[in-house]
Amino acid sequence: MNYANWRSLPGRFFEVARQRETRPFLWTKHNREYESVSWLEAADAVLRLARGLAAIGIERGDRVAL
Repeated sequence: MNYANWRSLPGRFFEVARQRETRPFLWTKHNREYESVSWLEAADAVLRLARGLAAIGIERGDRVAL
């Protein structure tokens, strides 16, 4: 892996999400059963979170703890 080619960690995340699309990114447990969350589903959740933060006035460079 050539880390020098990454402009940012989020940029790398979205690049990998585009490559892996429907493959499992992580697993969550609901009603005692595990369900996979795909890379694209995770990327969509990240984008929705970013839009939500922007909607409440968070701007580039602001610090946010999650």
